[in-house]
Order: sequence, then structure tokens, then C-alpha cells
Amino acid sequence: MKKITAIVFFILAFSHGKSQSQFTNVLISPTGCTEPSICIDPTNTNRIVAATNCAYSYYSADAGLSWDTCQNDTITRGQWAYDACMVADYNGNFYYFHNWGISPPNITVQKSFNGGQHWSFDNNVPALYDKEMVCLRPSTNELYAVYIPTTGTDKVGYSKSSDGAVTWTPATYVNAQTYPGIQWGAAPAVGKLPGQLYVVWENSAGVYFQKSIDDGATWLAFDTQLRPFFNSGNGYNCMPSIACDVSSSIYGGNLYITWWELDMTGTDTDIYFAKSTDGGNSWNITSIASDISTNQKWPQITVDPVTGYLYIVYYNQNNPATQHDIRLLFSFDGGSTFFNVPVSVTPATVTNWYHHYIGNSAYNGVIRPAWTTNDSLYTAIISQAQLMQWLGTQEYDVTSAVNIYPNPSYGIFNINAADEGTIRVIDSEGQVIYNSAIEPLNYLTMDLSRQPVGLYLVTLQTKKGMVTRRIIKM
Repeated sequence: MKKITAIVFFILAFSHGKSQSQFTNVLISPTGCTEPSICIDPTNTNRIVAATNCAYSYYSADAGLSWDTCQNDTITRGQWAYDACMVADYNGNFYYFHNWGISPPNITVQKSFNGGQHWSFDNNVPALYDKEMVCLRPSTNELYAVYIPTTGTDKVGYSKSSDGAVTWTPATYVNAQTYPGIQWGAAPAVGKLPGQLYVVWENSAGVYFQKSIDDGATWLAFDTQLRPFFNSGNGYNCMPSIACDVSSSIYGGNLYITWWELDMTGTDTDIYFAKSTDGGNSWNITSIASDISTNQKWPQITVDPVTGYLYIVYYNQNNPATQHDIRLLFSFDGGSTFFNVPVSVTPATVTNWYHHYIGNSAYNGVIRPAWTTNDSLYTAIISQAQLMQWLGTQEYDVTSAVNIYPNPSYGIFNINAADEGTIRVIDSEGQVIYNSAIEPLNYLTMDLSRQPVGLYLVTLQTKKGMVTRRIIKM
């Protein structure tokens, strides 16, 4: 039986000036870019390739400080192409997956043997219709693709290549059950052990998970629903992201999933994080990025396969509403503690969320996100050493230095704070129903099980200011 339990989280946000990044931002391309994907060569972290919609692709030979345009003999730059997905193998080859054409689209994979400078061939993945995402097994260089198949949007398609994308297995299906509407945003991740393969996707009812222990030959007899969406108006567009720790760290084998969705009131979107330490048999789920009135969107998770550290990048709405900071959540302890730092130097302006993703890649302490603003493509130069040095010099921002978990809850909430202060809970009528002191770096347990189901506000008052958080009693 699927089990969901609470996990202890402590999220600290640090700032040097209000939401100001300390990391160099690099403009990859000034125009024409949406749905970015980025990938670091595991054999040479100076080589990085990024791609976007419309068959635009770019390569760097100096770890992302400068970029050139990839040469492509078969797909014309600027034509209708979408759902870019960039993957690198452990022989130093890059693979660029994307759709091209309409009615029906063709799904193609191109390959580069020279660090993305030139794409050498096209090859279609059989029966692949839309929204392809691909992962690679480091020990074998096998490629695994999941997608919406040509046979229908009620399925999650799957194909595998064991020869560098030259040939692919016939399409099979990941999902064991049939659901109304579209199965959307499927994403795969290989496990630490041979044969382990994990897939997450969404439909109008919620986020779903499947796993295989034989390289996708068979799947579980029943799909696992992580949980239903809080708001029935959410539809589909939460774009879940999945990663598995394949490192030799003590957290090796852990599974992580993140997504965004409307809260119960439908006023804004938050980002959620699910963690499993037993191969997906049970999950701990909590919110890791939320605000009382603004949106957090498009999280993309990656785990450094060398260190096992987690990195999640996302869009964080500010004022005006079309402007978004790019932020990074990272964890050194298997997702039990997250730090939240700003990445973008200037806000990303987004007026149309259609065709948006965010890119994220990490290898051996080198971290490269990728995002778009008004169709311009950016990355940031981040290293693990820089993160540690930067964190050591920052003071926390009180507006982000409190965490409440699980949220939502049936009544029992745990609260962490980075400074001493007073916690108050206010109901929908403005009445204070809970009041307690809290010590720094400790947690208290709050029991609202006798309170009505609904939305409550929690305030933390400290010497540095006051922050308000929203909680949901189910």
C-alpha cells in the first residue's frame, strides 16, 4: 500500500541585499528561445550544450562563460520545433531530442560527437508524438525516452536505445491504468541499481508514479498516485520533475519528485517536493516554495551523480506579476534541509507561460541552470564551492526563514524558525486561535485537529520583522 508520511524540513533563505544574486549570469542567446534544456558533459565539465524551441542549440567549451551556435545540417533554425531535451553520455556525446513539424509532429534525436559544435544525424523515436523527456544510465549509456505516443494521449509511451540512439525498441506503455484526458509531462530517471527505472507524470487528477526493475520490460501492476491535486481547477501543466541519487553517498538510491500546482484556494501556485527512501513504495510530501499571494512555477530537479547533492531551480513571481526571479533550492542531506538562494541578477519577464520550462544540470560540483526572459536564454555560473562560500557570509532573510510541515495537514503541524519569535495562527474570521513562543533552530508541534477544515494564516514575529505563511487544515 502507498504510504505518505511527514518529513522534517528546514528551509533557510539567505540574501545579500533583497533577492540579489551573487552568481554571474550569462546571456546565451538574445532572441527566439523558450522551453530551455541544458546539459553538462560528464567527461569534461567545460563542455555544456543548451537547446530551446525552434531548433536553436548552443555550445560552450569554457564551462558556460561564452557560447556559440551549434551547426545543424538537417533541421532549419527558427522553424517550428519544440520540447527540447538535452542529454550527454559518458563517452562525451550529446543527444538533442525535440519535435518538429505539425500534424503530426515527428520526434527526432540528433547526436553530436564534438561537444555540440555539430549535429551529425537525425533519427526518429518510434511512435513518439509529443512531450518527450529522456534520461541516460551512466553505467551503460542506455537511453530511456518517455512521451505521449501516437496511439493516444491517455498513455505514457516508453522506448529504449542501447546503441547510442541509432535504434529504439518498439513503443510500450508505462501506465497500468487508464485515465480520462491527457497523460502529460512524463519524465524518467534511472535508479542506482541495474534495471531500476522510474517515471512520473500528471493528469487532471494528480501526479502519478511508476517503476520498473527490468529496464522497462515490465512495470508495476498499479500506478501510484502521489496525491490528488488540491484544486480541481488545476487541470494539467504542473510538469513534474524526477531525479534519483545514483552517487555513492549515504543517500544513494533516494528518489525525489517536484512539481507546482494551484493551492486549495486557487489564488496562486506553490512548489511541492516528494521523497522516497524505499524505491517509491512510500513517499514524504511537503511544500518547499510558497508565498501567500504570488506564484512559484516550473521547478526542475537534478541530483549531482558524484556528490548526491540536490538542486531545484524555479520561477518565483515578484512585483509586477510578469517579473520572476530565478531561484535555486539546494540540499546536502538527501532533501531533509533546503537552502534557497537567488540566481538571476535581474528578473525574468514572462508574459505568456505557454512553451515554458526551466533547465537544470549539475555534475561534480558544477551547476548550470537555464531560463528564458522575453525569449532570451540565460544561464548562471554556479559551483558548489561558491554556494558554500556565499552561504557562510549571508544573514537569513526573515521572510523566508520559517518552515511549516506537513502542509496541508489533518491537524498536526510542525514549525521551524531560524530566529526566536512569536508564532500566531489566525482563522478565516481574523481570530487568533494559537499563540506560542518559538526558539531559534528548534521546532514546535501545533495541534489544530479540532479546528474546522480550511485556510489559516501563520505569522512569525521576530526582532528582524514579521513573515506570514498560509497553512491548510484538511
